[in-house]
Amino acid sequence: MDWLRSFRPAESDAVTLICFPHAGGGAAAYAAWRDLLPAGWGLEAVRYPGREDAVTAPPAASLGDIVTGVTDALTQLDPPGPVVLFGHSLGAILAYETAHRRQAAGQRVDALAVSGIPPWTEQHVLTNKYDPADPASADPLAEEVLALDPESEAVFQHPALKKVTLMAVTHDMDLLAAHTLTEAPLAGVPLLIFSGTDDPSGSPHKMEAWRARTTGFAMSLQFPGGHFYLRQKTPQMVQALEQFLLLS
Repeated sequence: MDWLRSFRPAESDAVTLICFPHAGGGAAAYAAWRDLLPAGWGLEAVRYPGREDAVTAPPAASLGDIVTGVTDALTQLDPPGPVVLFGHSLGAILAYETAHRRQAAGQRVDALAVSGIPPWTEQHVLTNKYDPADPASADPLAEEVLALDPESEAVFQHPALKKVTLMAVTHDMDLLAAHTLTEAPLAGVPLLIFSGTDDPSGSPHKMEAWRARTTGFAMSLQFPGGHFYLRQKTPQMVQALEQFLLLS
C-alpha cells in the first residue's frame, strides 16, 4: 500500500514535513496544514492501513510494521531537501521511531517535533477497550475518547461510525501498549516539544521527558487547550516549527 498521502510536494530543496496521526486517526487530520505551511514546503501525511482510503488494507500488526512501511516510502520519495517529522499522540511515538530507523540507514532527519504523549508506551490515558462482541464495552471507551476530544461527539451519534472509530482506537492503543520504545537517544536531531496546558495525556511536565531522547538541541512550547489543542493552534505551531529550524 501507499504509506504516504502527498498533500503538497516540496519545491527544490525546501523542507518536507512528514506528519503522523493520532490513535484512531488518519492522514486527513493534516489536510488543513497544507495551506498554512511556508512557501515551497512539502507535506506528506502517514496513512495507517485499515483507515480512510486505505480501509481495505489489513491493519498493522505492530508499530514496527508502520515504521518499516513509512521508512521505505520515504526512501522511495527521496525528499529533495530537509526532512522534518511531526507526530501527535501515537504519532509522536511513530515519528520518533521513524527518525531512529532513518538515522540507522544513514538518511537525513533534520528535526523531530512531538506532541500529546510522553516518551513511554507502557502507560497511556485510555484504559478501556472496545470488543465488538460485547456492545456494553463501547460506552466506557467512548466516554474516555470524548473527554480527550469533545469534537468527536458527532461521530458517536452514528452507530456505524462509533463502532469503526472505537475499533481503530482500541487497535492502535493495543499496538502502543505492546511496543518497546527505542532507548538510545537520537544523535544530534533537533527536537521541538509541543504540549497543551490542559492535556492529561501529554501535559507540559510529562512532555519534558522527551529532552532525554536526543543529544541535539531541544525546545519546549506550550499552548492553551486539551489533548487536541493543535486544531486551534496549527498556524502558531507551523510558525514555531519554521523558526525552530532557523535556530537549530
